[in-house]
Amino acid sequence: MDFLEEMHKDGGIGPLYSSDPFTKAEQRQVMTSFDGVHNNLFAVMLSRGSQASIIGLQKAFDKLNLALANSSTPYFNNAEYPQMPDLFGFPHTSRIFYLKGSALDNLYNHLEVETKWPYLTRWFKKMRTLPYLNDGQGIIPERAF
Repeated sequence: MDFLEEMHKDGGIGPLYSSDPFTKAEQRQVMTSFDGVHNNLFAVMLSRGSQASIIGLQKAFDKLNLALANSSTPYFNNAEYPQMPDLFGFPHTSRIFYLKGSALDNLYNHLEVETKWPYLTRWFKKMRTLPYLNDGQGIIPERAF
């Protein structure tokens, strides 16, 4: 992702990182939080929903939902458009939303995703509307599960 930032500074949607060092550090912190999502989601699936793995996933989503609740925009870190944390985290986080209506629908319902994490749900829906993420190539097809 950093390579893309350097190669396409003037083309595309805008800078992917803030020029402010403090905000850039906050962006990197959000990106680190996404590690907890994909690690714990796969642990949930591999363990067939062990309580410990579900708790880890819930904690990761709680942290991200809080970050979005504290943002004045639909994106992380008060960004006016999707920046690096949003683009980095979307593939990881979207997997939980794609469980809805799949063979793993019971996990989606058990987690009460849309009720427990409303800001994360709003963010996911907003990200899905972006044409450069919704061209059929840049996202996971909804029925991949």
